[in-house]
Amino acid sequence: MSRHPCGATRCGVRGEVDISTEDVLRTAVERALATQPAVIVDLTEVTFLASAGVRVLLDAGERSRPDQFLAVVTGPATQTVVRLCGLADLAFCFPDLDTAAAAYRRARAAHPGPAVPG
Repeated sequence: MSRHPCGATRCGVRGEVDISTEDVLRTAVERALATQPAVIVDLTEVTFLASAGVRVLLDAGERSRPDQFLAVVTGPATQTVVRLCGLADLAFCFPDLDTAAAAYRRARAAHPGPAVPG
């Protein structure tokens, strides 16, 4: 995890996300959601997203608070899977990190305060 210049916490993921690596992703995303008002899960470097990884993202969307900003940045290997699994109904999905950061800045400007609606 790292802090993006826009102020959101970025959970960068790379490589394959499957049953053998889902726990790492789950731990990072849950920790961020428990403590941060804005979380961007960056999948641009993911080469394979199995159903176990999709489940982690769907769980995150369901667990995020109404006053949180949760975004998923897709990459070439993940955009179709994310779209087909319905994740866009639970979180903001963006094609790149800059677009996600701009959306967070707009949300923060529209709702200044400690938390931002998602």
